[in-house]
Amino acid sequence: MMNMYDGKKLLISTSDWFYAPDGQTYKAAWGTVKIRKAEELLGVPARNHANWYAVVDEKLFIPGCKVDYAIVCNERPLGTAVFCCE
Repeated sequence: MMNMYDGKKLLISTSDWFYAPDGQTYKAAWGTVKIRKAEELLGVPARNHANWYAVVDEKLFIPGCKVDYAIVCNERPLGTAVFCCE
C-alpha cells in the first residue's frame, strides 16, 4: 500500500487509550510510520473498518479505525500521553 507519508515521522492521536510496549497507556504515538494492509501484516483477512495499520517504528501497530489524527512532526513531542518509539 503506497502512502505519501510512509517513512515520515508522524504524531498519531488515537480514539482510545492503548497499551504500548513499555506497559504504559497512551493516547498518541510518535515515530517513523509505515502504512500496511492488515492481511499483509497479520497474515489473515481483516474486517473492512480495520483493513490497514499504522506501524510506528516497527514496534507499535495502530489499527486504521483507531487513528483520529496524523500530523507530520519531525521533532519528539512533549507530553506524558505520547508514546515515543525512539
